[in-house]
Amino acid sequence: MSDEPFATVDDLQDGWRQLDDAEQRRASKLIEYASDLIRTYPGWRSASTLTLERICCSVVRRAMEADMNGTPAGANSMTETAGPFSNTFGFANPSGDLRLWPSEEAQLKGRKARADSFDMATGMLTDHHTGEAP
Repeated sequence: MSDEPFATVDDLQDGWRQLDDAEQRRASKLIEYASDLIRTYPGWRSASTLTLERICCSVVRRAMEADMNGTPAGANSMTETAGPFSNTFGFANPSGDLRLWPSEEAQLKGRKARADSFDMATGMLTDHHTGEAP
């Protein structure tokens, strides 16, 4: 299994915004963590390279945006009041955890049905989708 990240800092910047040097270093580490998280889903091998890149960048972006919103650690909402007016904001990922949305998880569960068989005489396992040993 390769441990190569599914995205680069340039991929993240191309789809979001330019990052300063400190943000680039942090993004690089978060991309490694997000790639490792993605590999915990059973269908990641059947996802396209572009899908893996997109999900990886989305996970990292959400984590980095949580740091930018200025809320104290653990807060999940914020209210601003000026005179008789107020705005309340709820944060989707207030703690900046690396996590996938349900739609992203669904893309990594694997869509292909698979049938394997074990030949008792030879001891060989055969993947009937490819005809080879898995």
